[in-house]
Amino acid sequence: MAALLVSFFTLFAFDAWWQSQSIGLLFYNDRSYRFSLPFCLFCSAMSVGIYRPMVAWMSLWIGLKARTQARANIGALGAIVGWRVLPYLFWVTSLAILSPSCGRSESRELPSMLLSPASIIVLNEFNGRSDFGGFKSAAIIGNFLCYGIALFIFRSQCLNQAGRLLGRSEGH
Repeated sequence: MAALLVSFFTLFAFDAWWQSQSIGLLFYNDRSYRFSLPFCLFCSAMSVGIYRPMVAWMSLWIGLKARTQARANIGALGAIVGWRVLPYLFWVTSLAILSPSCGRSESRELPSMLLSPASIIVLNEFNGRSDFGGFKSAAIIGNFLCYGIALFIFRSQCLNQAGRLLGRSEGH
């Protein structure tokens, strides 16, 4: 897990450099785009600092609960994919159902998008855009806070139940 940090931070540094150099290009020639290097690096560091251990503790918890290694691997992979994809499926479905009758509303779309940990990538890549209902900073802080709490819950569940789930005696 620690070896992945070098790769992640290399990618984040390159992305930040690329975005700072690409402001004048046609792709970024939007008046609402304002690139912020500290914001980009903060979001990148927080995503690695929270999501990476959260996925590791969640996978360990699933592995402790599963009876075989195959079930543990499939369960952990299924949980990661489901956590990533299901909120977007919910968002697309609700948008298709509610959009014709209610019109488009970013304030209704954003909370369902934030249920996925991948939403921080979108918020970080388009950090200067106002497409997210005007409360982008609160959404990002809320995202990191919720996933920080999820990290704490998975970690505490693993540490508190490890002896019982591994079949060890609880001797004092």
